[in-house]
Parts: sequence; structure tokens; C-alpha cells
Amino acid sequence: MAAIFYFLFAVDEEEQAFLSLPFVFQSRHKRKKGIGSASLTSSIRSFIDINPNITNIDEFCQSIVKEERPQPFILVLWDEKQKTRQFFTVFERRCLLSASLLKAVDTCFKLHFVLDLRYQIDCFATWQFLQHFVFELFNDKAPELNCVRAFRAYYSSM
Repeated sequence: MAAIFYFLFAVDEEEQAFLSLPFVFQSRHKRKKGIGSASLTSSIRSFIDINPNITNIDEFCQSIVKEERPQPFILVLWDEKQKTRQFFTVFERRCLLSASLLKAVDTCFKLHFVLDLRYQIDCFATWQFLQHFVFELFNDKAPELNCVRAFRAYYSSM
């Protein structure tokens, strides 16, 4: 978790905005024993997984267990000393290289939308926010979450 906070201060403002979305829109969901919520770490990792640049992409992709780690998601490989980053969208155990975090988020969202995939439950609110506010796509199947609705009300009142 400390690496995530350090990474937040080592990137530009656009990347900080995307990385802070799971903090603002932390998903809540039902668990077997009642109502619970995803941990902050799992919300962040489900949306954007940050790993050191020495990570072997092929081994990383092969180690993904489909049931434990729904795809697509975003992977960032970064070098702390050189301040370099690589952005990927992980889908079907393959990494699609992106030029920026914005392009990786865009690709990941479009994969969800075009293939009609469900959002990961731990970052559902983050993806719903992007769907409603950035892409302006609304869906009658899934009701708007309270945190997204509250943000919409706040944003409209400004």
C-alpha cells in the first residue's frame, strides 16, 4: 500500500486523477455474511495494478487466475529511480501496450463495453463513474450507485 501512495506523488496530474478514483468511489458489495465493502487496496488493485518494471509480463499473465482476478484491468510497470512507466491493458492473459494511462483506461473501458463484460466488483463504482461522467453512457440494467449519484448531485449544483 505504501508503494501506491509513493507512486501517487511520482506521477503527473492526469495519472494522479485516475489513481485517486478508487479512493473516491470505493465499491460496496454484498458478501456471503452480509453487506461489506471492498478494501481500499483491492479496489485500487482491481482498477490499476502497479508493479515494478522488473516484472516479467509473460509470467505475470500466466499467473493470473481467471476466477480470482477478473479481466480486463490496467497494469502499470514503473521504475522508481528512473521515473519511467509503462501502461498495459490486461485481457485474456495478454497485455496490450498503451501510450499513456489515459489510453489504457480508455481501452479497458471499451473492452468492457463492446464485449459486454461485467465490471470487477471491487472497482464497480469507479467504472460506473467513468461510464456515466466521462463516456456519458447510461444503462437501465444496473442502477446508479449511491456514491456516483451523490457526486452527480454535487457536480450539478456547482
